[in-house]
Amino acid sequence: MGNLMKLKLIVVSILLSMSSVAYSAHHEEGEKVKKERVDKNAKVCKRLEVPGSHIKKRICKPQRYWDKLTKDSQDLSQEMSSRPG
Repeated sequence: MGNLMKLKLIVVSILLSMSSVAYSAHHEEGEKVKKERVDKNAKVCKRLEVPGSHIKKRICKPQRYWDKLTKDSQDLSQEMSSRPG
């Protein structure tokens, strides 16, 4: 009885791990297609915190603006972490 239960548990574990891998691959593919479809001139609105206020402000800018902001932020972070001392 104990061996049968262990066997069932192993089979269920294998099936669950296989389904999560398939879901992960499908999800990544969907995200990739979604990123390719984004129009760089389309307006994208985000809610951002404003310094000195508890209220978030809605800011709408083209996607290329948000992409550049992200890239500049990553570059600055990389530069700051590579500086000695």
